[in-house]
Amino acid sequence: MVLVRLNQGVPGQTLSCLEAEIKKAIRIRGYRYRLRLQTIFYSLKGWTVERISGHFDIPERTVYKWRKIYKEKGLEGLRGKYFSRRL
Repeated sequence: MVLVRLNQGVPGQTLSCLEAEIKKAIRIRGYRYRLRLQTIFYSLKGWTVERISGHFDIPERTVYKWRKIYKEKGLEGLRGKYFSRRL
C-alpha cells in the first residue's frame, strides 16, 4: 500500500481553492466529482483515510487512489478523462 502524505504544510489558499472547486462541482459536475474533491479536502484538513472512508462510505482503497491521483496530477487529475464514463 502506498502512503501519500498530503497534509504537510498545506497553505490556506489550497484549502480555499478546494472549497471553491467543491462549490462549483455542486452546480456543474455533480456528485462523483464533488466526492473526490471532498475526499482530498478532508485529507488536507488532517482526517485519516479510515475516517474519510467511513464518513463517505467508500472503500479505503478508493481514498488512497484519489489522494495519489491528486498528488500526481492535481485537480485536473480528479476531473480528467480517468474518471469519464465507460461506454
